[in-house]
Amino acid sequence: MTIVKLAFLLALLFHPTLLPAAAQTASLPVKVQIFENSKPGAEFELSSSEPVEEYAEAAFGFIRFPTKYSANALPLDRSTPFVIRASSKRAFPAGEYEFQLRAKGAARFLLDGEILLTTKPQERNTSGNDPVPPPVERNDSPIRPAPYPHQEVIATVKLDGQEHSFSLTAVIGGKGLVPSPGELSVSMGRRDEIPRLLGDPDSPLLTDEAWESYAQQQIERQRQEDVVRRRTLSAEVVALWDEYHQQVRARVSREPAPAVPKVSAQTPVFNGIDRFIGARLEQVGVRPTPLSSDLDFFRRLSLDTIGVVPSPEEIQAFLSDPADQRRPRAIERLLAHTGWADHWVSYWQDALAENPGILKPDLNNSGPFRWWLHQSFTDNIPFDRLVAELVQMEGSISLGAPAAFKLATLNDSPMAAKADILSQAFLGEKLSCARCRVTFI
Repeated sequence: MTIVKLAFLLALLFHPTLLPAAAQTASLPVKVQIFENSKPGAEFELSSSEPVEEYAEAAFGFIRFPTKYSANALPLDRSTPFVIRASSKRAFPAGEYEFQLRAKGAARFLLDGEILLTTKPQERNTSGNDPVPPPVERNDSPIRPAPYPHQEVIATVKLDGQEHSFSLTAVIGGKGLVPSPGELSVSMGRRDEIPRLLGDPDSPLLTDEAWESYAQQQIERQRQEDVVRRRTLSAEVVALWDEYHQQVRARVSREPAPAVPKVSAQTPVFNGIDRFIGARLEQVGVRPTPLSSDLDFFRRLSLDTIGVVPSPEEIQAFLSDPADQRRPRAIERLLAHTGWADHWVSYWQDALAENPGILKPDLNNSGPFRWWLHQSFTDNIPFDRLVAELVQMEGSISLGAPAAFKLATLNDSPMAAKADILSQAFLGEKLSCARCRVTFI
């Protein structure tokens, strides 16, 4: 496999993907389908449409949806808009119940195939001068209020104690709209009771505390499932990079190795690199600094890898290892620590001129680009692949992919700036002069 063929294959990797739901969601009661590229004006007519993805949720409450990935594990945008359909069956004790639908945009809630509740399409902002949204009114109620611009509709229904089918269809996003569900939900309960999200009997109540806990669980579960999905998707690409790396190592192994210099017995040597450093220090007449203590080493290691000093418990665990194994074991533990990706994102944001902005989000800002950096470090992709994906700048701008790198230095010759940024970050050379044209007569 040549590098040319590898690059060609990488260029062909961007297409929609469909993966089965993760095994841990199989027992969840609410089945969800995602539809894309629906005919404008006919988004609710899904009888002849095939879902691009299916998964399951714990209840009729939606904060986010599974990320759509390319075969190169880069986040992709779904169609604008896309449609979700959630369905479930359940029996309730006979009696009168209130069903409540909350949605930002157009949605329909059906009971046994009959429309019970509907909301209207979301209105777009007309300009940056639109009025500031009004604050949420709580009215001393324990029920979580619907945030702006959500609509809320309620209907009262008498149930007979038999099993019934429930279905929610919602249009997500649209031209000029963020493709997010917000706090899309269906809840139900008897009059004068705090409603619960429609789902299992122990579904969360519609209170601030219960909703926020439910939302965090959904976000965390889907993030974990996204990791499994994208690593499964990118297995072939990873194999191509591994093959390329093996070819590079084989080629390098055929080159003559540099002669390892000899050093005096007084120069400390702990590995092969120390011999080169020690020889240079001897040449200029500089004595190496003494080896740091174990605790000094551990503190520096923790700061360099995860950006925080070690806790007392971590220090105790470090000291409990055999003296000759403390340092290598600590290195392995901290490199496997989830915090190392968090810490190094900030460094590479600076190195790649990624400057998140709040007041002027379109000026010198690439926002979600940092999510792709974090994903790359979490998935431990090699740096040559990271650079290749930076150069290609593909995937979703808004959902976090190297495409968002386009937005960095948006106000200053964008593509020329990218070459300058990449050459400085990875080659230690600036190409600023190449961005100017000089004519000699």
